[in-house]
Amino acid sequence: MNNKLAWRGGILVVVMIWSLIQLYPNVVWYSLPLAQRQEQAKRKNPLAKKVVPLGLDLQGGVHLVYQVDTSKLPDESDATVSKAIEQNMVVINNRIDGLGVANPLIIRQGREFIVIQLPGVYASEDAKSIIGKTALLEFSLVRDHESMVKIIDEIQKRGLRPEDVSAGKLPEDILKMVPAGMVVRPQREGGYILLESTSAITGKYLKLARVD
Repeated sequence: MNNKLAWRGGILVVVMIWSLIQLYPNVVWYSLPLAQRQEQAKRKNPLAKKVVPLGLDLQGGVHLVYQVDTSKLPDESDATVSKAIEQNMVVINNRIDGLGVANPLIIRQGREFIVIQLPGVYASEDAKSIIGKTALLEFSLVRDHESMVKIIDEIQKRGLRPEDVSAGKLPEDILKMVPAGMVVRPQREGGYILLESTSAITGKYLKLARVD
């Protein structure tokens, strides 16, 4: 009898310890201010992936529904509409990554609707302006210039984020280092490049896009 009680007690202790270990990341994460959680999510903090996601019912947030304008598609067949939905969901997902939202929900609803839920986001107008803005495809020429070494060095010294650089939020003294007619942009795989500020080609010349 005593052995059975000891085994049960031991199992109970192990379960409690395991539960506390699983709960600890949630306590740490949700004790942070919202702005700090969003900043850490943007920086891909591994802790954000370990927490139990709280939906809109528990922490509030933004609920958006978008409808694809099928009148601008080449045709309104189910295959064409589905492809447009998939492409829009990829674009929306990339934009939400920039918002630093942990555990967003992006799903298709019906034939031509996309539902977006952003738990913990309360600036709904800002979210709508970022998600709903018109995408612009641009091709710009990359230029080599000796000033890039100093520019990158200053960016790293001051701990500037890639999103600050892409938004043009560079300090005035760094902007003076950028050659006339050029802009600095972050690369997806890391690092920075110098581009001509005037696009050589834009998406208006694109008639059809597909993966091949």
